[in-house]
Amino acid sequence: MNEEQAEGIYAEQQVQGTTADAGLKQTQQAQQQILLEEREKGIAEAQLEVNEIILELYQIIEGKKLRIGEYGQMEWGKADGTYLKIFSEYGVQKIMHIVKNYINKNTLLSNFNTEQINKVMLTVTTELNDLILLKYEDFFHVPSFEECKTILEERMKTKEDLRKYALELMGKEVNSDEVKREIKEEMERGIEHEIQKIREEERRRRLKEYGSITSYIEHQILTTLNRAYKGEERGSLRRHTSLSEVSTTGMPQTPKVGGGIFPWSKR
Repeated sequence: MNEEQAEGIYAEQQVQGTTADAGLKQTQQAQQQILLEEREKGIAEAQLEVNEIILELYQIIEGKKLRIGEYGQMEWGKADGTYLKIFSEYGVQKIMHIVKNYINKNTLLSNFNTEQINKVMLTVTTELNDLILLKYEDFFHVPSFEECKTILEERMKTKEDLRKYALELMGKEVNSDEVKREIKEEMERGIEHEIQKIREEERRRRLKEYGSITSYIEHQILTTLNRAYKGEERGSLRRHTSLSEVSTTGMPQTPKVGGGIFPWSKR
């Protein structure tokens, strides 16, 4: 084989190699584009995700208990009794409707100025407080008869302990059965009144506590609106997309070595 034939064979191999490299490059670019789109989609979904905020608000409004889990993580669970339960089921659902109306992806992707944010917050606070206070009989949890009975029995037990302690201080003989019987006789004459009294006391207690919950709700809504200040949230998404496109534009080129078809022959 002479030099001319060898050069012809090598040139053909180079053409075939170049074609294969071009196909590989196109495949790699297509794969990178798919990965980029998936990553951008994941980042956008994570940035606009509001379900976690809404779920936490629901747990608080529902009256769940925050506790430490088996592996040291914080988690929500059912409270012991109804002491943490402030709102009725009707109240919980009505409040959550307001929460969902303001904390959502559409709000995040809006474009608000300071005046608009202040106007929306005035509407939210007025609407929420008026709704609760005007319909407080429906909004707040009313203890059932069983719950009232449990509270009443706890109070009777406290009275028994106090009565026995008073007898001990005076140096008198303490007869637990006798003390219990006396307290029951005292209570049974006005048990209906006591049950109604417990219900009113529990309602007043809940009325005192709702302010802190509504303040937290209003704060979360304000935080969501501030993220949409001057379209910052959607602007942030656009900037991230632009940076991702710039970082993945083009493929690194393989540098050429020497010159000619047989570079090693050129010394």
